[in-house]
Amino acid sequence: MIHKRAVFNQKLIETEPFLQGHIRGGDPRQLFQAFSPNELVSEGNTITLSCNYNGSAATDALHWYRQYPRSRPDFLFLVNEAAFKQPADPPIPGISARLNEEKNRVDLEITGTALTDSALYYCALQPTVTGNTHTLYKNETH
Repeated sequence: MIHKRAVFNQKLIETEPFLQGHIRGGDPRQLFQAFSPNELVSEGNTITLSCNYNGSAATDALHWYRQYPRSRPDFLFLVNEAAFKQPADPPIPGISARLNEEKNRVDLEITGTALTDSALYYCALQPTVTGNTHTLYKNETH
């Protein structure tokens, strides 16, 4: 019997310029650390991707992104200590996030996995009190 498997990759965001603007000054202490860099799961199952964080969930927003090959990262979920959750718009079926503040961990759960879930997954920490005033990309017209 052949089982199709989806591959889930997690990567630290410090090397990704697209997401640098989402981190407080690129401070490495504000980065997430993936528990496992690669995960395999059979189609139709559930997988939980977890990241530890340094910082405060009380003042920071915890983001998840997914990137397919040769594509830009897509926003999946935001969660903070105040139990505020913001999914992608429109929400992606089968994707949820939860904060475990006691363990300084944020989990992304994907239920009913499919081959289309094979991608690179990023987690990022952004302050919500001070905000981020830097423009990541600016399209100037001449």
